[in-house]
Amino acid sequence: MFINLLANAVDASLARTRSRCVLVGNWPYLVLVTIEDRGLGIANAENLFVPFYTTKPSGSGVGLALAQQIARAHGGEIHLVNREDGEGARATIRLPS
Repeated sequence: MFINLLANAVDASLARTRSRCVLVGNWPYLVLVTIEDRGLGIANAENLFVPFYTTKPSGSGVGLALAQQIARAHGGEIHLVNREDGEGARATIRLPS
């Protein structure tokens, strides 16, 4: 899950990616991981987690769908949004305690 999200961020921003892991003490989440890139951002948000949908020429379209499935299997969630503080996108992964 994390490898796929980091790889997507690196692809989008030519290695201008940063990640941050924050331990949150508030129920129901203990771990909050944020991955940000400086790419073009998300153009087609409604298809992000659709299996086999891809915007990459050599992509398979299973990465984000699988990452979401893994997060949900652990009681967590993934949110992908365009950044408000500049260009690029932000992936937030929340995992329960």
